[in-house]
Amino acid sequence: MLSAITVVGLLLGGIFSSPDERGLYRQLHYVTHSGASIDANSVVTENLVGYGSSGPFPGWYYGIPVGAVVVLGYMLTMWALNSNVRRPSLRSLELREFDKAVRTHNGYVLSTGFSALLCFQLVPLLAMAAISTYGASYNAIYEVGQRFDAGADIFRDPWLATLGWTMGGLCMLLLIIGVLLLGHLVGWMAAAYGTEVQHQSKGREMPA
Repeated sequence: MLSAITVVGLLLGGIFSSPDERGLYRQLHYVTHSGASIDANSVVTENLVGYGSSGPFPGWYYGIPVGAVVVLGYMLTMWALNSNVRRPSLRSLELREFDKAVRTHNGYVLSTGFSALLCFQLVPLLAMAAISTYGASYNAIYEVGQRFDAGADIFRDPWLATLGWTMGGLCMLLLIIGVLLLGHLVGWMAAAYGTEVQHQSKGREMPA
C-alpha cells in the first residue's frame, strides 16, 4: 500500500514539476500577481499577471531515480518473502515450531525493513514539496492608485498554504513512523542474534 502511494506521489510530483534554468524538472511554477505597471509619477496603474517558481520540488529529476529504487526494492522484498514462505520445512516434528518462528521473524524483518526504507525516502521529498508549495502561496499585490515605492500588500493563497502545512505534517509523521520501524527492526535482529548466541553457548557447555 505504501509503495503504491509512493509511486502515485512521485508521478504527481513529476506532472506538476517544471524545468529550472538547467532544464532539470525540479521546480514548481505558479501564477503570481506581484507585477505592476506604473506611470511617470510611480503610481500603480495596473496589476500584471506573471509566473514564479519555487524549489527544489520533487519532480522528475528526483522522482525517476527514487521511483526506480522503490520498484526494485519492492520486487526484491516480494521475492525474498516468497522464498521465505516456499522454502522446504524442517523434517523434524520437534523443530516445526522453531521453523515457523524463523519464517515469521524473517517476514517481519523484510517487511519492516522495506517499510522503514520507504518512509525515509519519502521524508526529504515531502519536505521539499511542502516548502515549495508553501512558498508558492506567497503573493505581493499592488493596489491600483498607490505609489509603487510604498510596497505591496502580502497575501497568501489559503489552499496552497494549507497544502504545504499538510505535507509538512505528513513528513514529520513518516519520520516518526520510520524511526519506530527502524527501532523495531533493530530490536528483532538483536533478539535473534542473542538467541543464537545462547544456543551456541549451550551447545559448547554440553558434555561430550
